[in-house]
Amino acid sequence: MSMRASVLLLALAGCDLIGGDGPPSLPAVDARAAVAAEAAALLEARAAWEASGIRDYELSYDRSCFCIGTRFQVRVVDGAVVEFWVDGEVPVTDAGFEGKTVDALFAIAADALDRADAASARVLPDRVPYFYSISADYNFEMADEEVAYTVTGFRATD
Repeated sequence: MSMRASVLLLALAGCDLIGGDGPPSLPAVDARAAVAAEAAALLEARAAWEASGIRDYELSYDRSCFCIGTRFQVRVVDGAVVEFWVDGEVPVTDAGFEGKTVDALFAIAADALDRADAASARVLPDRVPYFYSISADYNFEMADEEVAYTVTGFRATD
């Protein structure tokens, strides 16, 4: 009898193949506490960003979703996007792309932590622009609406 057949027979007979009390259980995770901690860190990072007073900068970030990732490069003057590129090319204005400011990324992260079925925000408390990434799954029952933003570069220009 082959090894595979022996294992199958033992499993069908109800034998414990792992030994002991079965596989170890994972520790319980308080998802609400984890989201609350990330939201608090996000608020602190946003306050640090606002206190920095930086209004002119270049930002690059990746936006990924179920289909494909996209690299954005954004030039911001006085807090507003004045120029942006998508995957290295200036986009057509009606293509549905929109460059995001650091403020907009913080807002997206706060919204995701507030209303997504699952979300995770990462901040860098000691590095401008303090925001690093957000990933969100807004509806577990719906496929292909997940989204993530990750900052890949930042340079103050003022």
